[in-house]
Amino acid sequence: MNLNFNELFSKSLALLKNSSVKKILGAIFTQGLLSLISFVISLFLTRYSDKAEYGIYVVLFSIMGIAGNFQNAFANSPVTVLFGKKTEKEKKDLISGMGIIQIIAIAILSVVSILPVLIYSAVGSNYDFFLKYIVFILATAMFLSKEYLRTVNYISLQVKKVIRMDVIYSAVVMIIILMFLWINMINCTTAIFALFVGYIFSTIIGYVSFDFKFRFSIESIKKSLAETFVYSKWAILGVIAGTLQNRGYIYIVSSMLSLNDTADIAAARLLMMPVGLIETSSIKIVVSKGADILARSTLKKFKKFILLMTIFLISVCLSYSLFLFVFYRPVVSLLGEKYQNILFMVVLWSIFFVFNTVRFPIKNSLILFKEFRIVTINDVICGILTLLCCFVMTKYYGKVGALLSQISGEILLMTLSLFQYFIVLKKYEKSEINSTKISMT
Repeated sequence: MNLNFNELFSKSLALLKNSSVKKILGAIFTQGLLSLISFVISLFLTRYSDKAEYGIYVVLFSIMGIAGNFQNAFANSPVTVLFGKKTEKEKKDLISGMGIIQIIAIAILSVVSILPVLIYSAVGSNYDFFLKYIVFILATAMFLSKEYLRTVNYISLQVKKVIRMDVIYSAVVMIIILMFLWINMINCTTAIFALFVGYIFSTIIGYVSFDFKFRFSIESIKKSLAETFVYSKWAILGVIAGTLQNRGYIYIVSSMLSLNDTADIAAARLLMMPVGLIETSSIKIVVSKGADILARSTLKKFKKFILLMTIFLISVCLSYSLFLFVFYRPVVSLLGEKYQNILFMVVLWSIFFVFNTVRFPIKNSLILFKEFRIVTINDVICGILTLLCCFVMTKYYGKVGALLSQISGEILLMTLSLFQYFIVLKKYEKSEINSTKISMT
């Protein structure tokens, strides 16, 4: 028995020393910091501001997330797919080219979006609104800059640099938000301002320690844009459809019901944040490590890796949901008295995340196989159907109907993704067998 225990202990230590495991744990840690900060801000807003104020924050933060999704489709995902098979010089050109393109695009879009708001504010003498908008736009611009640097460090498997960026970000945001709490100024604008300052510090730290310095080169910009556009043209369409499915309910509920109902739904989802944390942090490594396995190893090893990660995510989701239901009262009390009657919505979100944790690794596997067209078609079908379903269900069943439409859309998308995943696997297995036969002859 003692021998078995020692053997188990030795294997556990060896597992912890494994570089892939270290990187996954590092990703979970750093994503945990980001989720903790997001949770604290949401918690302060739910406790120390009214529901409408929190509802506005949810809408604005959602818009920032949409901008991040477009960036992911335009740059981050294509760069991740292309990165593994390039030489060191080609990697530097790709990273630098896409970095410069994004700086130009963010600057142009920011100026274009600010001008009409400035005119509107000047006509109505509403400069307070203009100030809030400026803070939001600047925060979004810095958020996109930070996320690109994080993505490149992830695909380079430089997780320590990501941790450094996120620790600085978390510390800065926490200090500022506590200062606002101390002077009793917790609201949507101050929360976004705290994020903005945190993004600035994180971006500076990230760029200073960056291995791939940006350099302006027309040739590298053209080449990077041409290479990534092959994949991004489909991915961007997929983002539009995915936004309809995953965030459309926020705008439907806000317009058809109220910001208070949006706040209730967001508060219920907030309690499921740990599952989203594990999912997001794991997927960052799944994509990076999965791309590396496909480039260097066999399809069998890749399938095993994806299966293990899927089982891991499902186990986390079910375990946490059970914990949340057992300790629901003390957990929900953190949100304050305004959110004591959201248990049924928490149950619905937990069901949603069970299907989401199955679908997420599968979808990212299709992206690694460069099947952007398939992913986009799935997203478009499910996005349109989910949005229509949400509109009808919200009209007749309120905010519960909105969540039921989200679950239905997620089940449909999971089913389509699994079906396409197995078809793609068979295609790649045949291709692998044929290449083996050719090499033997």
